[in-house]
Amino acid sequence: MNGDLIGAVVRLLVALPLILGIAYLVLKYGLARRYVVTTGNRRMKLVEQLPLGPKTSLSLVSLGGKYYLLAHQDNSVSLETRGSRYHRRAAWLLQREVPASAE
Repeated sequence: MNGDLIGAVVRLLVALPLILGIAYLVLKYGLARRYVVTTGNRRMKLVEQLPLGPKTSLSLVSLGGKYYLLAHQDNSVSLETRGSRYHRRAAWLLQREVPASAE
């Protein structure tokens, strides 16, 4: 019984650093190439997002000084308005409260 316990502890001490090392390598080199995190000055920003229902929402996106109002539905995204002259209208749409009867 004592020999089994010592064998299990030895296997644990060998396997645990091996698993931790593999996890470290996958996170550092495998996933880092897939999900790039950018820092600094970005040209595209999500200004605001407004959920309209369980599967629909509006998003106001700023890209290169222009604003884009995007409508998201279940499996589609459509561009509703674009250009700097529409940003006031898009901001107004996003700040509007949804009536209680629509919920």
